Amino acid sequence: MNIDSASAPHLPRIDASLSIVEKKPSYAYLPVKMVSGATLPDPNLTQLNGEMAPFNKFENLGNPDMLVVKKTPDGMLFISENSFVVDFSGREIPRALLITKEGAQLMKEIPNIIKMIDKGELVERKPKTTTSGAKGAGYGHSGTTTIVELSNGNSIAIKRFNRYKSENRNDGVRMNIGGLEVAKFAFALKKTELANKIRQPNIFFASQDILVMENIEDLSPIENISKTHPELDNTIRAMKRWLYIIANRVWKDLGLIGSIDSTYTENLYIDRSPLEIAKLKLVWIDPII
Repeated sequence: MNIDSASAPHLPRIDASLSIVEKKPSYAYLPVKMVSGATLPDPNLTQLNGEMAPFNKFENLGNPDMLVVKKTPDGMLFISENSFVVDFSGREIPRALLITKEGAQLMKEIPNIIKMIDKGELVERKPKTTTSGAKGAGYGHSGTTTIVELSNGNSIAIKRFNRYKSENRNDGVRMNIGGLEVAKFAFALKKTELANKIRQPNIFFASQDILVMENIEDLSPIENISKTHPELDNTIRAMKRWLYIIANRVWKDLGLIGSIDSTYTENLYIDRSPLEIAKLKLVWIDPII
C-alpha cells in the first residue's frame, strides 16, 4: 500500500532515491547499512514497559533535515537521523515510524492523534481480548495492549512493547521485536496463500516501541467456535497446521530477529461467521515473540 501526496497532504515529500528496500534487512524496513555497531549494553537490566511518548522523536514530520523519508509498499516510513535505540546485541538502530495508508486516513480524521497518544490525552482501558501468556494484562507476550475509543466513533488498539532499562541508557534497550517487525510480518503474510483465510489486525502506525492497530476484541476466539460447531474441527485443525508451516516460512524469509509464538493457535479469532466452512476466516493476534 502506498501513500501519495493526495491521501496524506501533511506528510513531507518523498526521496525517490530511497525507494528500493533491501530484500532481507536485519531489522524491519531498515537497510543493513543504517544499523551500526555500538558498545554492548549493561547486562544488569530491569524491565521497562516502553517509553510513554514513543512518537515524540517524530513530532515534526515535515522537517526533512531530521528525517529520511521512504515510500515502501506498506506505507510511508520516517527514519530519524539523530535518534537511535540500542538492541541486546549493542547495535544502534535508527528510530523509525511507519504510517500505513489506513494510518494516513486516520490522521486526516483525527489530525493530532499521534500527539494525543504521546501525551496520554486519550483514555485507555484494558482490552476484553487476551492471548496465551498475557496473564490478564491485555493481549501480547512482548508488551501490553490498551484500547482507545476515538471521537470518530471507532476504536483502536495500542500495543506498547516492553523494553529493558540499563544504568547507561534511560530510554532502555529494545527487545527482539517491536511494532515494525510485527508490521513487516503482517504485510508479508498478505502476499501468501494464507491471505484469503487468515490475517492480522489492520495496522495504522508502527515504530520500534509501539503498534497502533485495529481493535478486534469483539471477535470470538476460535476455541468457542470449536465448541459450538464441532463439524468444523477438522477444518480448523487443518488451518492451524497450514498456518504454522507458512508463517514460519514467511518469518524465515524475512530474516528478522525474533520467532513465531509456539502457542500461536490460542491467538486465533473468527473474522467472519463460520456457518459454512468455505466462509471460515481467522484473525491472528500477537504471533511474534
